[in-house]
Amino acid sequence: MIEAPAPHPLGKWGTPVELEVRRRIQLSVAAYAYEFESSPVMGDDLFDWFAGRICKHMGTCHPVVDEFFKVHFSPMTGMWIHHHPELDGIRRIYKRNADDMRAYFARPEVLKLTAKDLPK
Repeated sequence: MIEAPAPHPLGKWGTPVELEVRRRIQLSVAAYAYEFESSPVMGDDLFDWFAGRICKHMGTCHPVVDEFFKVHFSPMTGMWIHHHPELDGIRRIYKRNADDMRAYFARPEVLKLTAKDLPK
């Protein structure tokens, strides 16, 4: 379950690598939800916000996923999810957390905090 009082979609914890891993997981689940389930967990603006913050050249101690992001990730689309090397894991996370993610990413305080960074 996602923590309710987080003041930011990524929370205020973690090293840059930990934040990158969390960002990649959340974005991968969002891409999966849209591409495979036709049931988004976040809106397009928030997806674009996350996608624009992916550092695809950052190493995260998971060489297979790191290489995947370097080669396949594009912030302009979610089609890359079809080639994700951990697709079964992403599917499991989606099945377990989709409703909680939808509720979390629809919260006004989350949308408000990310909206200030979104292009007008």
